[in-house]
Amino acid sequence: MLTVLDPQHAIAEEFEDNNDAAYCVPAHVARLAPEIVAPLGQHFGTANKPWVSPTPQLARPINMATTTWSLVASPPAGMWIHPVTGVITWNDPLANPFQYMLFVRATNLSGSDTEILYLGIEDSPCIADINEDGVVSAQDVSIVLGYWGSISELADVDNNGVVGATDLTIVLNAWGPCF
Repeated sequence: MLTVLDPQHAIAEEFEDNNDAAYCVPAHVARLAPEIVAPLGQHFGTANKPWVSPTPQLARPINMATTTWSLVASPPAGMWIHPVTGVITWNDPLANPFQYMLFVRATNLSGSDTEILYLGIEDSPCIADINEDGVVSAQDVSIVLGYWGSISELADVDNNGVVGATDLTIVLNAWGPCF
């Protein structure tokens, strides 16, 4: 019930006090289908480096039933979407000369909306070139050794969560100029 004032004198004077009487009317709250703010845009990532999308937004987040997010039309292997937040995560993206078309759907009891998010994943030109100077050299080895045993994302070339022997092996095997 909502409380409404009576400035138009809809209530008889005998039942109100100075035309400011309050009376109650039934409230109707419409349940709306979700509407994703479009476009979701075009995003870019690098192969073998985790990619996380921005949080998608709904045009009318108020007065809606709970919304569930999903990816439809066969997303790439290993990609998933958080059903509550709509954030997409791909821990080990694969390079592709073409953009991925991700169909993102928001659904509630009143309906659904689907929009496309475009994702370009480029091949990592030289993941062992940690300092990005175009050459895998002693400087890159020095960085790996300096972060040895840590959780540094900079020197964790294999993305396993810790800098160690496999990172050093990758750097040594890629020794020389990047192509």
